[in-house]
Amino acid sequence: MTIKKLCLKQLLLPNPNRPLVPQGVTGNEDGTGAVDLAWDADSTGKTKAYVVHASPANESDPHKAIFMYYTENPSYRFTPSNLQPHQPGDVLRYWVQAFDEVGVGADETEKAEYLNVNAYGSEWSSVVEMTMKK
Repeated sequence: MTIKKLCLKQLLLPNPNRPLVPQGVTGNEDGTGAVDLAWDADSTGKTKAYVVHASPANESDPHKAIFMYYTENPSYRFTPSNLQPHQPGDVLRYWVQAFDEVGVGADETEKAEYLNVNAYGSEWSSVVEMTMKK
């Protein structure tokens, strides 16, 4: 997804019941150029889904993280074909956000957009920075 809508509910209203911020987020590029992200599962059981936010290559401003990916597991695999455009040596950055409901939609893009617009999510995780080899 390349267009990101802001959820005004998240920006304006406090919500003490938000899921915990994802912790222990790590990334690894394998020999094919695929990237595996993983993080600690939420031990409270509140988290039902995650949105991975990604910025364009070499962009460090999280406000410019315009790509979103959806998963219901504490991990996500980017194949070389679904990574944001980049060249070897570029830095790719990722943040993970937890949600207490699953996304609604026909595919992962629609589900990520649904959560981003309609649900209260956690704060974003710390950034994972990866200097790409391929």
